[in-house]
Amino acid sequence: MKKILRWTSGTSNRTAVIDLAIVLGSVVVAFAVFQEFDLAEAWETWADQHEDMELDELPLALGIAAIAFLWFSWRRWCALAKEFRRSRRIMTRLRASLRKRRAAERSLISAKQEAELADRTKSEFLANISHELRTPLNAIIGFSEVIVNQVDGPMGNPKYQEYATHICESGKHLLGIINEILDLSKIESGQAELVEEIFTPRDSIQAAIRLVSMQSTSTAIDVELQETDGLPDFHGDPRLLKQIVINLVSNAVKFSKPGGKVTVSMDVGPERGLRIAIQDTGVGMTADEIAIAIKPFRQIENAYKRSRPGTGLGLPLALALTELHGGTVTLASDPGQGTTVTVTFPAARSVWAARRPKELGALA
Repeated sequence: MKKILRWTSGTSNRTAVIDLAIVLGSVVVAFAVFQEFDLAEAWETWADQHEDMELDELPLALGIAAIAFLWFSWRRWCALAKEFRRSRRIMTRLRASLRKRRAAERSLISAKQEAELADRTKSEFLANISHELRTPLNAIIGFSEVIVNQVDGPMGNPKYQEYATHICESGKHLLGIINEILDLSKIESGQAELVEEIFTPRDSIQAAIRLVSMQSTSTAIDVELQETDGLPDFHGDPRLLKQIVINLVSNAVKFSKPGGKVTVSMDVGPERGLRIAIQDTGVGMTADEIAIAIKPFRQIENAYKRSRPGTGLGLPLALALTELHGGTVTLASDPGQGTTVTVTFPAARSVWAARRPKELGALA
């Protein structure tokens, strides 16, 4: 009974039930008429005496059956026509939807191509303008150093030496920013190449810490290196590894308050890959601020951090250089508790003492 109710719940099913009831009713009526009428005997009598034979019942039964057939056929035709119209409307909507999807797909492809072209154009522009700026900057830095060191003789006024020192420092700062932009544009355009060799990572990291420590003396922030024994050598680009550490340690110093501490530690991760962690006691970041900090040219907006100079390229460039080596960077931070940045390189870049040089071919 439940199946019958479910079957008759739709409009088309109810129509079919009504048609079937009409046909069955017509058959019952025709059968009732024929019960009082012997069809075989009627036809025999009709053949002999058709003038005197009255067969009013036969046309009545045939008429009822014909009406039932015509009714059933009409209803079926109407139902089929209605279904055809509904199917045609569905097909029209599907064609319209398909046209819209194709138009949207073409629009997305076009937008993607335009974005890729704009990105390539931007990267090429940054690379070209960086090269054009570095040439005169190197001249400015070189000649200012000549004046500061008084290579061609003493200057009459000590103020000139002080001015030349400021010119030299400003030039080096601007050159550093241009180099970061150039490195990032090369990585984004896929033109960056690693100058790989096997070296001791401690040397590059110590050189980076010494450079940053010289800049952090005025803020009284202590930068300390901690390392475990038995660390492997590293197969990679020593200049870029040094740049990674400089950027991360500089950020840690920049966002630490006077008297704070920055700790750089080196060890081996669970997968035997070199791991470098930079931990500071600075202002820290929220999860939303971390998402902003890892994007190029983006800086976190708050009273303390806004006062720190920078272009917002240090952390994104460190991320990109690490990924260029096949490594990963993770950030853990809490507001007011400091930040820990962990750089992990793949085990394939660790060169252990017992490892044969020919095994390094897999990294080529």
